[in-house]
Amino acid sequence: MFDLDPSLDRIPISPDALERVAWSLNLTAVAGTDFAGAEARAYAVTGAAGGGRSVCYVCLYVQSMDRAQVYRHRANPFPAAEGEAHEEEALAFLEDLGFILETIDYRGWNSRERQDWFEKQPPFHARRPPPETPPVPQEPAPAARVAPAAAPAPPPAPVAPPEMEGVLVLAEPLEEPPPAPSPPPSPAPRPAAAKVPPSRTRAVAQASPPPAVEPEVAPPSQRPVKVDLPEEYEDLARLFASF
Repeated sequence: MFDLDPSLDRIPISPDALERVAWSLNLTAVAGTDFAGAEARAYAVTGAAGGGRSVCYVCLYVQSMDRAQVYRHRANPFPAAEGEAHEEEALAFLEDLGFILETIDYRGWNSRERQDWFEKQPPFHARRPPPETPPVPQEPAPAARVAPAAAPAPPPAPVAPPEMEGVLVLAEPLEEPPPAPSPPPSPAPRPAAAKVPPSRTRAVAQASPPPAVEPEVAPPSQRPVKVDLPEEYEDLARLFASF
């Protein structure tokens, strides 16, 4: 009888310890603990365990997943004389799953042939890490556009205080105009003449003499000046006087 050993993901037998090997010529869809309906290749292996004892394993290998399910015989390790019987049991187990098996003469090959076949069987080697996916080149982020510096705003125009609105302010004070001449004093009003009845007015007009006419007096600049001239200038004086 064979039991699944979850601790194993490869067949734990070295190439020098292999005694008998059988593998399937076909792929058969099988179900595992973490997959279902995957096509697998089957292996039945018997190997030396030392001290005259042997071990037997059955393996189902899914190449698409690089996944190996290893089954251990319950009698492991058993006496080497029981190896052929346990090998027949392993073949029957795999044939019931639908595999067509072929037994190879591993012991009859030379060391070079055994080594080449062993290196080509993935279930005997540690799982290889998945190939690294080359990083996808990322386009550099576009440089942030720097907005041009705004022109400095002009200084605000001075605002006149409310009490000076509408007043024109000159840079230089105007010359003060000359003071206007004071108007001449108006003549004092004459006292109104007392009203006299018409009869008395006529009598007064007849009784009062006409006012005397004062002779017109010439201004000092037009008054004749008497100048005493020497005798030699008398003729010249007469000449001027004739004008």
